Amino acid sequence: MVLLPLIALGMAAAWSPVAAPRRAWPAAWALLGLIVTLWAAGQHPHGEPWRETAAQVAAARPSAVWVDELAAPAWASYTRRAAADVPALTPRRGRDLPALPSMQPAPGDALWIISAQSRYRNLVALLPPAFGQDYELQAAQVALGIGQYRYQRRRQPLTVPPETPPPPRAAQWGLLLPSPLATCD
Repeated sequence: MVLLPLIALGMAAAWSPVAAPRRAWPAAWALLGLIVTLWAAGQHPHGEPWRETAAQVAAARPSAVWVDELAAPAWASYTRRAAADVPALTPRRGRDLPALPSMQPAPGDALWIISAQSRYRNLVALLPPAFGQDYELQAAQVALGIGQYRYQRRRQPLTVPPETPPPPRAAQWGLLLPSPLATCD
């Protein structure tokens, strides 16, 4: 995409009346454009990761889903298209951290946390220590900016919270900033 304007300008220059003797150049520019396009298509993954995530959650049928406030619009759009049996979600807002949403699964049931994740934004890094007393991590998957975490609620909460190492400062930087959506409420 970066080279496409240059290729277009080169092709226009080659077809100008001034450049009549160089009529072979447009074919070379077109070939270069095709090569760059094929290379770019091979380098960047295709598909819809939100659709795949919504389908996985719909297949698992958890009783509760917490969705990051930045991921909530995409999540709502793809679950509306996917199926009607996707469980209800509750957004997890950055301004409410570390408080947990009110929707909780029953003991023994699954809880999924879906987040828009990057190396600077990891929503599960700011879960309170009491969360570990009630929930056990079953699976974690991070792909294409989407974090999927599947927890199971313990039947009996632990008396002492499990020890977790403090999150690195770089993981907290993006989470401690005020949300850009805070003014939209």
